[in-house]
Amino acid sequence: MQTSHAAPPVAHVPHVMQSSAPNLDAYKREVAELLLAANPNGVYRDRPPEILYGIVVLQFAVNHDGSATKISLLRVPSHAPELGPRALQAVQRASPFLRPSSTVMNGQDSLTLTESLLFRDDGKFITRTLAMPQ
Repeated sequence: MQTSHAAPPVAHVPHVMQSSAPNLDAYKREVAELLLAANPNGVYRDRPPEILYGIVVLQFAVNHDGSATKISLLRVPSHAPELGPRALQAVQRASPFLRPSSTVMNGQDSLTLTESLLFRDDGKFITRTLAMPQ
């Protein structure tokens, strides 16, 4: 299932800080941390349960200014379609992210990131990037 949703227009935010991540993996961890920080009431930080309520996989572009665009749902559980819009909103609340360095951008106009949100049955999530082993 691939559904594209245009992110709402985000005005250029000059106060968005520059990332200090030296590579793409480190930048992805920064983005995951910001995603959790922007959604404090909807996340958990402990070990994911053995049986998750649902996993949403999304993909989005991060532009040189840190704005997230081209947000797409790659996977939404059929038994929990309400998780798709929640995942989209979580990314939209977190944007703009830190501006990626020119080293991380590597001459590209934007970075494409894929992230999985692991939902518990209470509706809270953690990113796969930051989740502890089950």
